[in-house]
Amino acid sequence: AAVQLNILLAEDSPTNQLVVSMLLQDLGHRVVVADNGAMAVACAARETFDLILMDMRMPQLAGCEATALIRQGGTLQDTVFDREVYICAFAANTSERERAAALAVGMNDFLTKPVLMQDMQALLQRVIAFQRDRGVSLVEHAVVAPHAAPPAPPSTTSAAPSGAQARVAAV
Repeated sequence: AAVQLNILLAEDSPTNQLVVSMLLQDLGHRVVVADNGAMAVACAARETFDLILMDMRMPQLAGCEATALIRQGGTLQDTVFDREVYICAFAANTSERERAAALAVGMNDFLTKPVLMQDMQALLQRVIAFQRDRGVSLVEHAVVAPHAAPPAPPSTTSAAPSGAQARVAAV
């Protein structure tokens, strides 16, 4: 069995939302998308996440400001469930200054765009270890090969199906 993480993707680019969501879902994880930092804080007040992938530059509330709010417990309207949630900065700009800013507001990690599969998998392993170290129980699920054919129906010993039934059975 593998672990299924509950991930919040705070990202304003529809293309990045689609690509990263599909990647994470293909790896067996649940993904919720927030279009900006304010929505990310509101989502963190509605449910508990194992990981927040936080774009650094978003409208309304940027990644650092949203992270600072989450670490403070949210807003008067949106009290977050888990102030210590693993937050990973997600940015195209990988300058030391931006990395330092992300860590200074309480982000745990930094992932660059475009994301490489091995970097995403390494991040997810760090999140799983972080959650286990905190004593958080994680959802286990059976590993299913992506795009695998469904299992064949059990064979029966009844008489051969008639024409219409044969076409349906063959599908």
